[in-house]
Amino acid sequence: MIRLTKVEMRRLFARRLTMIGLLGAVLGSGLLLFGIYQDSKPLPAEQVAMARVEFDRYVKSYPADLERCKADEAKARETDPGVQMGCDQMQPPVWEQWIKPETVFSEALPSYLLGGSYLLIFVAFLLGAGFIGAEFSSGSIGSWLTFEPRRLRVYASKLLAAFNGVIPLALGFFALLVAGAWVVIDRNGRTAGMTAERWGDFAEAGLRITVLTAVVAALGVVVGGLFRHTAAALGLAMVYLVVVEGMLGQLLTNQQPWLLRLNLDSWINHGTTYYVQKCAPVEGGGYGCDSVLKHLSFGHSALYLAVLTAALVALGAIVFRRRDVN
Repeated sequence: MIRLTKVEMRRLFARRLTMIGLLGAVLGSGLLLFGIYQDSKPLPAEQVAMARVEFDRYVKSYPADLERCKADEAKARETDPGVQMGCDQMQPPVWEQWIKPETVFSEALPSYLLGGSYLLIFVAFLLGAGFIGAEFSSGSIGSWLTFEPRRLRVYASKLLAAFNGVIPLALGFFALLVAGAWVVIDRNGRTAGMTAERWGDFAEAGLRITVLTAVVAALGVVVGGLFRHTAAALGLAMVYLVVVEGMLGQLLTNQQPWLLRLNLDSWINHGTTYYVQKCAPVEGGGYGCDSVLKHLSFGHSALYLAVLTAALVALGAIVFRRRDVN
């Protein structure tokens, strides 16, 4: 089995699509780092000066604006006691909140890792689906099974080859993104305050991203084998993202914990939050809705992804073992 997996890994890295995918991951990391540079770049001095003028003007007018708001609110309550004009929410101006905030490495990196992980997931799925899809399209899978007729061994070796093959890619991408973000933010923002515990959290996030990338590559093999074509596997992924995650996800907010994207976020970030709409009749007639913050635990997402992976791998094994490859 080990020798068979090594042969499959050599075949994986001999494919042109694999090289294109690796190149795409490198270019994608460069674009991400450029985006980090743009986000962390401080405002030009002239814009800061203009913002300072407006801030000082607002500081001077704030007391009068607050008193005016309270007076208008009191007058309106003479006829409608329930009127709220938001005077209690008028806070004194703070300079740090008036201009573009300084980028802090420990606070900004999780969002950059989340965005980068989805690029990795796409590349991994493409490599896995293309790895087996091309063999079905060309018919070479039939020739390969004449050398190794035990289909489940071939199926397992392809899964392992895709799983192991993308691990160096994921680790390299993670290291490049973290190191690049450190260099960029150290120049434009603030990197101080990092502790050993915080670095440990980032390392665990990198490990979770690596495992997820490897699993997605293996699932790409499964889906590519089920549809026997790379384009068909990618088409299915696009349809799912647009129809299920995009359209139905917006309509059925209470079912979000059962959607793939939110569980991927929860796996990467070790738990995540989402909003649901709670609607109920309001006093005086009508219907009102509020956004309620919910938490999705890491344990839920881990179990969800494990069951989904096991089900797809089992389905792929049954189909690969029984279906004619010609």
